[in-house]
Amino acid sequence: MINAIYQIGKNVAGEKLDKDIFIQNICLKLDSENISKVKQHVVILNFNTETKKIEFDFEEINAGGKDSGKEYLWVGNNPGRKDQIYFITDNPIYLFTKTLPNIKKRVEGSLKTDIEDILSIFFITKNDSYFINPSKFDPFEGKVNELKKRLLRLEKDIALINTKKGAGEKISEFKGICRDIVKYSPSFRPQIGFS
Repeated sequence: MINAIYQIGKNVAGEKLDKDIFIQNICLKLDSENISKVKQHVVILNFNTETKKIEFDFEEINAGGKDSGKEYLWVGNNPGRKDQIYFITDNPIYLFTKTLPNIKKRVEGSLKTDIEDILSIFFITKNDSYFINPSKFDPFEGKVNELKKRLLRLEKDIALINTKKGAGEKISEFKGICRDIVKYSPSFRPQIGFS
């Protein structure tokens, strides 16, 4: 069987079967028509077990003339009902729910231990399902800290208010902070309303 696959590959690629030709033939070419419509980015996630935060970086797809599909070995997602086991995906929900638990089932040794550590630090489990813990993303923590600082500053300013106009300005500032909380936390829905 392996020899048959090798012969097929050799026949397709010719005698010059090397790493680059192999990668070129197993990677899916990114659709340039769709790429030109919207700027798309490759998002790189780092599950930092030291800081216990998910750090991320990004770069524009095919920036500077490089082939992002080839560089990141884009082979697509597992089709149909197959377990999602690819780290490179166009659907991040797989990474945040299924990929790591599915890979953990298939590996042994230190890789399995590392994946178990990542799952215990960065994921929430519910009914044997895994979901990413949003509080582990650095940008969310930064926004939360920014909002806390704004609220603390507002609290100090309110103690110094001595006019109706000053109170109105601080109430407007407080409403702005509440709008930002709702904007940065879609699951947060205040029970009170502002007019």
